[in-house]
Amino acid sequence: MKHNLLKILSAVGLLAYLTGCQSAAEENSTKVAAVTASPAMETFAPSKQKLTNKMQIPGEISGFQQVEIYAKVSSYVRALKVDIGSRVQAGQLLAVLEAPELSSQLSAAKSRLKSQEAIYMATKSTYDRLFETSKVEGTVARLDLEVAEAKRMLILPNFRRQNQPMRRYRIY
Repeated sequence: MKHNLLKILSAVGLLAYLTGCQSAAEENSTKVAAVTASPAMETFAPSKQKLTNKMQIPGEISGFQQVEIYAKVSSYVRALKVDIGSRVQAGQLLAVLEAPELSSQLSAAKSRLKSQEAIYMATKSTYDRLFETSKVEGTVARLDLEVAEAKRMLILPNFRRQNQPMRRYRIY
């Protein structure tokens, strides 16, 4: 019985193997048929021609280098010497500004300068007269000459200091 059972199992196994190979061959043949049955594509040979399509696209052009400029003081623009986007050189005058506050400060500084200049000239004149008079022995006390010289030396730095605001701004 053992021998018969072995023969039956061998026969069933061989039958299963043969039917399995048969279905795999059918699947391969259907795949080959599907690949060969793909739709045909239209082809063409490229040739040199002029471009006939035009395209308009909105855009914005920006500069390669952009610099922001600010005035040192608040003022009004009197004249603009260059256009936006123009190339400029270092030190080139770009705009002329008008600042009423600075004009009033400048006139006040000039007034103070004239006042200090008058005071300095008066004290210098007094000292010079006393110095010339002191050359004659006994006409002027030594103390009066020293006081006049001290006043002159005290007023001189104030006179120079009043001249400083005039140098700070370049006026055209």
